Amino acid sequence: MAQVKIITPRSHRPLLGIAELVRHRRVLYFLVWRDIKVRYKQTALGAAWAVVHPLINVVVLTFVFHSLANVQSGAQGSYAAFTFGGVLPWTVFAASASRAAGALIGNAHLLGRYYFPRLALPLAACGAPLVDAMVGFVVYLILAAATGQTLAGTVAVAPLVLFMSALWGSAVGIALSAAVVWIRDIRQVLPLLFQAWMLATPVGYPASLVPDKYAFVIALNPMVGPVETFRALATGGPLPAESLVLSAVALVAVGVPSLLFFRAASQRCIDVI
Repeated sequence: MAQVKIITPRSHRPLLGIAELVRHRRVLYFLVWRDIKVRYKQTALGAAWAVVHPLINVVVLTFVFHSLANVQSGAQGSYAAFTFGGVLPWTVFAASASRAAGALIGNAHLLGRYYFPRLALPLAACGAPLVDAMVGFVVYLILAAATGQTLAGTVAVAPLVLFMSALWGSAVGIALSAAVVWIRDIRQVLPLLFQAWMLATPVGYPASLVPDKYAFVIALNPMVGPVETFRALATGGPLPAESLVLSAVALVAVGVPSLLFFRAASQRCIDVI
């Protein structure tokens, strides 16, 4: 008599989907590698865009705040190196969040054909910006050395801050990717939102420049911690412990609800896409 195997559904579904993602980690690796390969395919500059994008931001911010507004960084070395230290963590955050936000819409052709953890799509979208940030970090070291900025030994662990910025981008992007399925206008608002958010973050100017009456903006901004910590690790300055701890706590406070929302919304997204 043939053996009969009865398959029954699980009594409960994992809340966050992390364990399921670990079991299907090869899918995540494949999606990350795919995004990295096609990111700059058939472009004139190719992977050089990973450096061009942050450099353009550095030039613009340095011209506006330093050349026009005569803002001083108060740090050794050029203002461009100071600005680059803020642009790197900000860029990996904004790029990760923006790319993750369009992950479900951009991969609609996969959702209806194959089963895999949907969470892999927005997370994989954060891989390429993180790789770009590592390339930009090398350029930052070269620029700092060329402009006379003294680098501390702690600069070796500064890439961990870039990883934290990517985690922040994924936490925001995961929720946005599910919301965009139902509200497509969100993708049109995101560039304006991130532009305003960057101006409210001490990327192109020192945090000490912010008047006391607007100090609450710095206190509530979770990206202040990574930006200021990256600069402190690079130059050997005092670590902004309070901002860094607040950013880490806020990351958990935002990340968990983001995963819960994505888990609930992604189950029905295929019917809407």
